[in-house]
Amino acid sequence: MILKFLVFSFAGLRKPDFQRETNEWTPEKVKDLVASFLDGDLIPAIILWKFGDSFTFVIDGGHRISALAAWVNNDYGDKAISLKYYESIPEHQLK
Repeated sequence: MILKFLVFSFAGLRKPDFQRETNEWTPEKVKDLVASFLDGDLIPAIILWKFGDSFTFVIDGGHRISALAAWVNNDYGDKAISLKYYESIPEHQLK
């Protein structure tokens, strides 16, 4: 179910200004979340808020959504989806 959501709804998601950036997880933490997801383990709830007919805001769970979306799209900040938003990615971020 969440895979369908990530594939079809990801473009409509927005992060409110009060949320911290979703770049604080280590690669190990992302790997552990994806492994837990694949194993059918309990993943904490994600809280979303739909604003009228426009965007859906991520109130809680931005890191979880980002990690699963990166896995689904095979884009961890260095592929086509990410490159649409950035002209280039610094070498230290690519590592």
